[in-house]
Amino acid sequence: MELDDEAVTRILGEFAEADLGDARRTTRLLKVVAALAKHPDKSLPAVLGTSAALEGAYRLLNNECVNFDDLMEVHREQTIGRAEQAGEVLVLHDTTTCKLEHADPREAGFLPTGKAGFFAHVGLVVDAGRHRRPLGVLHLEPYWRKKQSGRGGRQKHLGGRELAGWRNRESERWARGVQACQEQLSDCAVVHVMDREGDKYELLTHLQQHQERFVIRSSHDRRLSCEEHPGQTLREMARRQPVLLQREVQLSRRSAPTAPRSRALAPSRQSRPATLSITASRVVLRRPNSLKAGFPATITLHVVHVEELDPPKGERPVVWTLLTSEPIDSNEQIERIIDIYRYRWLIEELFKALKTGCLYEGRMFETRHPMLNLLATSLPVAVELLWMRARVTDEPSASATDIVTLQQIEILRTMGHRPLPSKPTALQALLAIAGLGGHLTRNGSPGWQVLGRGYQRLLDYEAGWRARGSSKRRNL
Repeated sequence: MELDDEAVTRILGEFAEADLGDARRTTRLLKVVAALAKHPDKSLPAVLGTSAALEGAYRLLNNECVNFDDLMEVHREQTIGRAEQAGEVLVLHDTTTCKLEHADPREAGFLPTGKAGFFAHVGLVVDAGRHRRPLGVLHLEPYWRKKQSGRGGRQKHLGGRELAGWRNRESERWARGVQACQEQLSDCAVVHVMDREGDKYELLTHLQQHQERFVIRSSHDRRLSCEEHPGQTLREMARRQPVLLQREVQLSRRSAPTAPRSRALAPSRQSRPATLSITASRVVLRRPNSLKAGFPATITLHVVHVEELDPPKGERPVVWTLLTSEPIDSNEQIERIIDIYRYRWLIEELFKALKTGCLYEGRMFETRHPMLNLLATSLPVAVELLWMRARVTDEPSASATDIVTLQQIEILRTMGHRPLPSKPTALQALLAIAGLGGHLTRNGSPGWQVLGRGYQRLLDYEAGWRARGSSKRRNL
């Protein structure tokens, strides 16, 4: 999936104020960003065209005077502005791995597989309004491991600086991400959203002490206060609560993760309708025995438990136990908590947009510095790609003009393989684009690569369309 001229202009606006110490560097940066935005799923030699342009891009990304923090700062400032305009936002937190296939892991860091690469902990800001538009990445913490395994192997680095102290342990990245986003979004109403890896007593304590709002999926069947819930664990208590409502949903198709542990937690499944049973209650969690007395003995919060009724034979039922600061006084408030968590999938789609849509892991760099710089320049492109895909997924009946221009709709009617009605929806336009890329309806929803091919053809047709119009005007 590539972007149209309007989207490219928005992305260039992210970097227009970048201060790289030399105006020539900024000019080169804008050229590289524009090329990547136009053709994000192609190699650098393919998008830059000439050997001189390619050499200039490599010099820029490897230049020690151009660094990740400075490149990220301009995107952060734009993200903060969009968040303040929205007023209320969700911040989705998660960690992904970034492979460096051409690097030496002894220099670039080790992934759990033993291959070269690093980890990136991300805070994606999303408009909490009706459309849940991705607004940008406010926090990105890269870190890497010096050794493949062993107790001493998880010594971390951040931006070239070694992390030290209990507040800088790898597991504390969740609290660091929350704090960084909260400080920068002081004029916004913020709800932090995390999956099971965010279920840490230390983090829950931090959130409560700072009166920050959150929705976190529980990973542990925690012990509860003996005084409040004698002899019960979190999930036992949640399941014993009266059912407050049921909800019919369509579960999306899910491919199995490659990592064995992740695959055990989230096995593959086909799309299917599901009936969810929902309970909610107040709970008092006990401090784990492994923690020191410096943490409070108990913390009080709300829990919303979601469980699928009568799943198909052989299928694992959907079960979510959500820990939250949000009120649960009405069914509407409880359903809102579930909806907030359901939008966590956007950050997983961001990682796909970055790695597949922008071909980030396919870039042939051997060291960290240029890969981090390229990560900072690729993120705004990935956010734009994510919005296009998410808009269709979230509201397929929205107008096609939400994702393409009127001229592009006309081109799809003329050059596409699938007919479009007089007022097409966003879904119909996206499927028409996918058709240009070779998508077959029997193959289900189009993926990032086929959409990229289709959108590139649409842009090529559009360029020819404009050239033809210019030629006609010259001949008049």
